[in-house]
Parts: sequence; C-alpha cells; structure tokens
Amino acid sequence: MSYARFGPSSDVYVYGDIAGYVACCGCILSDQWDFHSAAEIVAHLREHVAAGHNVPENLLDESLYPDEDFVAECSIHLCRRDKGHGGEHTPIAGWPDADRHEAIRTKQLGGA
Repeated sequence: MSYARFGPSSDVYVYGDIAGYVACCGCILSDQWDFHSAAEIVAHLREHVAAGHNVPENLLDESLYPDEDFVAECSIHLCRRDKGHGGEHTPIAGWPDADRHEAIRTKQLGGA
C-alpha cells in the first residue's frame, strides 16, 4: 500500500513493503529505505521536513501505519508470518488464486 507518491505535494514515496517494513522509496536523504516501526518512519519523515522537503502532513502520524506493515508476508502462499506462516501456510481469504494456493499448500503438507 502506498502512503504517498512523488508529486507536486510530495517529495517522498512511502509504501508498506511485503517484506515487513515501510519504505521511503528513492530516498533523497540517505541510503536507508526500510523502516521497521511507525516511530522509525515518522522520525525519518521528520528529517525530510527539516530538510525542507514536501511531506504530506498525515504521514507524520504514527497511528497511520498499522502493525501489519511491519510483519512480512509469504509471497508464495500469500499469508502473514503471524497468521499461519510457521509451516501451515494458510492463504489469506479472498485473494485471487486462493484455490491454487490452497492446492500448493496441501501438496507441500503431504495431502492429496
């Protein structure tokens, strides 16, 4: 999910990455793009503000970033590590191809 993209009102591109962090993509301040808590990304974005960059005001609110943004997804089975990844690989309900992913899961667990 993208929180902000480069444009007339934003000098930052911020999104939640499936690897379990919020990214400041193409960051013009530093080489670090990955932030692993709401406090970290907000502190980083405040550095952008201090440098005179356009940062949408709502990005400075820690409550904007849900805990799920800091938990990696399993990109093969479309599950979250905290909800089935530890070997069970339960697919997220409602995803396209959920049946195909369930078949992969069943095969890997030794089912039919």
